[in-house]
Amino acid sequence: MIKSLRPVACFVAILTVAAGFAQSGLWVELSGSNVPTNHKIDQALRVFGKNAAKLTRAIRARQNMPASYQFSLPQTITLARNGKALEKKSYDPGDITLVFDSSGARSFPTAYKDLLQDVFTTAKPTLDIIFGQAANAGPVLVKNYDADIGDRDAVAGGAFLPNNGSGQPEIRFPVYVSPEATAVNFIHTLLLAYLGPNDFSFDAFQEGVVRAAVMKAVRTPGALPAALDLNLVDSAVQNTYDVGTFYDWYNQNALGGPTFIAPNLKDEPLPAGGSLGGIYLLRYQMAGSAWQKLIAQNSGFIKEFLLRYYADPSIRNNVPALIAVGQVALDAVTGTTNAKIEGKTFAQWASEQFILDTKLTVGPRLLVQPIPITSSLGGTDFGVFDVSATYFNTLPGGNEALLSATAYPIFWDQTYNRVFPSAQDDRMDIAGAYGSVTPNFPDINGGQPYRCTIDIPVGDRIARAYVPAGSIATAVNPTENNCYGTITGLTVVSGQVVQVRVSSGTTVLSTMTARNGAFGGLIASSLYTEYARLKVEVLRASVVQLTRFVNKGPGSLALDLRIGEGPVSVPLLKGIQLASFPTSPNSTNLSDLLGRAPNQILAATYDSSVADYLRYPDFSGIGRGQGAFLRNEAASSLTVNGQNASVPFAIALKPGWNLIGNPLGEVVPTSKMQIVRTTESPKTFSEASGVDIDSSVFSFIRGANDAASGAPETGNYAIVTVLEPGKGYFVRCLAPEGATLILFPSTSIFRPGLVRPTTGWRIEATVTDGRDTARALLGKTPTATGNSGREDSLMPPRLVGGLAASLEASGNDHAVDLKHQGSNESFTLRLDSLKIGVWYNLRFDAKRGGERNLNVRNYLEFFSKNIRTPGVYRFRADARTVRFVITEVR
Repeated sequence: MIKSLRPVACFVAILTVAAGFAQSGLWVELSGSNVPTNHKIDQALRVFGKNAAKLTRAIRARQNMPASYQFSLPQTITLARNGKALEKKSYDPGDITLVFDSSGARSFPTAYKDLLQDVFTTAKPTLDIIFGQAANAGPVLVKNYDADIGDRDAVAGGAFLPNNGSGQPEIRFPVYVSPEATAVNFIHTLLLAYLGPNDFSFDAFQEGVVRAAVMKAVRTPGALPAALDLNLVDSAVQNTYDVGTFYDWYNQNALGGPTFIAPNLKDEPLPAGGSLGGIYLLRYQMAGSAWQKLIAQNSGFIKEFLLRYYADPSIRNNVPALIAVGQVALDAVTGTTNAKIEGKTFAQWASEQFILDTKLTVGPRLLVQPIPITSSLGGTDFGVFDVSATYFNTLPGGNEALLSATAYPIFWDQTYNRVFPSAQDDRMDIAGAYGSVTPNFPDINGGQPYRCTIDIPVGDRIARAYVPAGSIATAVNPTENNCYGTITGLTVVSGQVVQVRVSSGTTVLSTMTARNGAFGGLIASSLYTEYARLKVEVLRASVVQLTRFVNKGPGSLALDLRIGEGPVSVPLLKGIQLASFPTSPNSTNLSDLLGRAPNQILAATYDSSVADYLRYPDFSGIGRGQGAFLRNEAASSLTVNGQNASVPFAIALKPGWNLIGNPLGEVVPTSKMQIVRTTESPKTFSEASGVDIDSSVFSFIRGANDAASGAPETGNYAIVTVLEPGKGYFVRCLAPEGATLILFPSTSIFRPGLVRPTTGWRIEATVTDGRDTARALLGKTPTATGNSGREDSLMPPRLVGGLAASLEASGNDHAVDLKHQGSNESFTLRLDSLKIGVWYNLRFDAKRGGERNLNVRNYLEFFSKNIRTPGVYRFRADARTVRFVITEVR
């Protein structure tokens, strides 16, 4: 089996001299020193070039690329004084002309200058069609800054200054060895000049619009000088711009953010070990590929969009306004009202593209990126993929910490049996935010393909991707398919045939048979291989189960087709509650999810790594399978849009306490849960209890209504055996490496494991004043070893007050305390948050092992009472906390 990868794109870390995290491009502050303006610009570009050289050297070495392979990242440079951009005209449309220095250090070699002019002259008609006229007509200076890059083994890329300090727009461009790379990157820089001073505040718009237009322009016949090799042009685009083939697979929530490169990563040295320095590489690719979908449907969309944006560029940092402009442009270019993109309004479509989520979401983030390996296959190669992960922490203010960790990837077949490809692929070491493995998914269905689910758990985060093993290319069938993917959420009974039908307009391009949730085929028509608008249907027994519209650029297409997606309704109660969302939300940011301003959000989650609660905004996102305490001013029904196919879902657990949510839209009993620890086979919840995970799952029980607010503001915990959708739960992971919890829906086949026999006796102690109630469980078993995690359960950490019952043992508060049967050990029951002077009933009920005789003694009193279960001890609270000593009477 081969281990080499296809060349992947690479971008360079850049320097921002003065900028907020929500500002794209490079800002150069002119105030504060006497250094000449040009020197400040050169210094910014020099650092930019050095970082580019360092990054491209590492990538070339890892990918076996030639040392001459060049990467670039054209940027807009904004000159600012006291944090404010220099004044510049915003809209005076017309043609631009290029003005080159004829001599001196900033002049180009004659042949190179002629090439740049030829590229512009040839491409200009196409650029005007795609992008519209330049926002500001007139001359644009083009200068050579190649000699300013200190490290000569890489070229950093061009830069555009809307105002070079003298009121003139200026392009600074390097000398590339490859004329094809020159053409692609010069067109990128020219389009920045077309925008002029009207750059966007968010990279998702700035880079997305420009990169999509670059891809469209250089792929347009006749748009480039005839002497250029179009195969090399396409190679440059594939390596640095386009990831549209795998757009479905990579469209994950970790992509979102106001800028693509975090402020602290713009001039920091790259970490050792082949790290890409964060997720910004994929962000740039995904942005261009997202906007490419728009011009695949309507080639004039970007032109219409920019015309309306230029009318009021002050909306550059107003995402709702930009989205509204997108709909107006879509209506204009189609000649209809409420026009659709991929079957959705512009706002609906944009909300499902994670790369267009510009909100800052604080907390750990994880993304999984599979790349199929389709060349040099041999032997038993069936489903070979490079699977990489990026793991980082977004901090308040926008900085990103590149994290290191050890992950234990989990691969599932179509029925969610764990697949073990090879020993070297069951562990992923992540350093500097980056890790990878290269599994070869085996042929387990007699040559038939199958859907393979990839789960990468790290800490309490998990990233998932679905890939079609055996559907792209295999050693037996090495011809690579160009349309392939997976189907999830579809129930199929024996004998039913599932097909995927791909159409362009009224023309059916292909009907592929799907087996085991995977499909693949080769479509030769130019209606598919070029820019295309497709209708993709999933049919079961000839009946359509899913219709999806997909726009694509040239090349192959990987599809992630999910049945049963749609909005879910989550009831939010007035007051405090422990909630979750049974879907993968389109945005994990709580401000978006709840529809509230940040200053109106009261929320908290638990982080076992610091053994404390994190309050909003120290965390600001919540994803599928995660829980959080929320406080609501009034009861409401929250509609959450997201991905919620009814398939088994995995939740990553850190060692210690974890605040999770039921990720499915139905009640799930603990008997339909599995636990996976590192490289082991899955265990049932019963088998893993007391070994990998605590035997108890805790829900939050809201207390009585508060007199002031009229809603519960306190509560306590109770052990449950079922998890309800929309609610959060505490579970404690006992495995020091962490573990993964899998919840199975009712439609899934579940293979029950061994259930440990229950022995000994259990008694539930319940305290109540008629309004609030709390419980704890005590007992004895022949296997108890004294406060062992196998049979005892600690009480979850408390966030809010409220009546509580716990059993003290070895300095910990237990919800369940089991002693060794036959011992004379007593139990200490502690009751907290009592109301002084109020009468309480303390009831004892036998839950297992028959009736028992107990002696109950107030910890600070001499008198005691013998009680036979079921029985009640009634007392008046004389303190907020009261302890009772409970002894079995034989």
